[in-house]
Amino acid sequence: MRAPSLVLSILLVGCGGRQLGDGVDPGLDAAADGSADVSDSASDSATEDAPIVDAPADVPVEVGPGDRKKVCDALIAAICGAPTKACCEASKIPFDIDACTAGTRSWCGFRMDQVEAGIVKFDGSKLDACAKGYVAAFSTCNVDFLSYISGIQPCSQLFDGTRAPGDTCNPKIPDQCKGGGGFAFCDEKLKRCRVYQINGVGSLCNYTGSTVRYCDKGLYCDAGGSGTCKVAKKTGDACVGPGDLSCGIEGNVCKDLKCQPGLPGGASCSTFDECSSLSCDAGKCGSIAIGMATPEVCNGTSTTG
Repeated sequence: MRAPSLVLSILLVGCGGRQLGDGVDPGLDAAADGSADVSDSASDSATEDAPIVDAPADVPVEVGPGDRKKVCDALIAAICGAPTKACCEASKIPFDIDACTAGTRSWCGFRMDQVEAGIVKFDGSKLDACAKGYVAAFSTCNVDFLSYISGIQPCSQLFDGTRAPGDTCNPKIPDQCKGGGGFAFCDEKLKRCRVYQINGVGSLCNYTGSTVRYCDKGLYCDAGGSGTCKVAKKTGDACVGPGDLSCGIEGNVCKDLKCQPGLPGGASCSTFDECSSLSCDAGKCGSIAIGMATPEVCNGTSTTG
């Protein structure tokens, strides 16, 4: 079974699923000049069997790279536990714990191989936070973008690459890219490393480039002005018209010169700024939430052949 695509590339990019941030990153394709093909290939590797539990096992604050089984057991418990089962069933996707376990073990084993080969760095102090991030995301099941990135950011630091934002990378090989204090991934289209950050009020923000800086909840990016995060307007507040993002990126848009809820996922649209997700594709609004349940995670069914 392939490593589960959308969710399991620490967490979601580079294994064949839709790009992280679809619908909330209007500048995705403007990130870097050109792309470079990297011919490296990767294969999954398995480790020993481990018991399955319904929640992450307690893990020490520090876990060394040699503790492969302990690391993988904790991640399996987080990814294939009761919240994931409930999420899959609520999404009407059959759940197979054996397939989820096998896929997650293979996924984890490959990453530990990369650590042992010196391709990525390992920070065992992030294991507990990473596992809790998975549990929280699956417990929510359809999680908003900002909460998702905040919750699983420790996973990008658990297995951290060495290639800087903008460097060439191979989307088939996860964890090459260095996240630092953000969420790193290899952009499938550009074949270059990118990093997502979530910043607070007064911090820099931007939607394009190799490092994308989103503003945290309750804020918006004053991209055409100061280039910093500011407090977002509330529903009913005045705004200047379509394209005014001062209403925030949590569902509100500027319509009829007032901040009001945008169109829901699946609604007909003409432009991205009509939709709560800031995504209009083929005349339909995208969803503001990331669906955690996928066939690959739930039962090992590949969606890409």
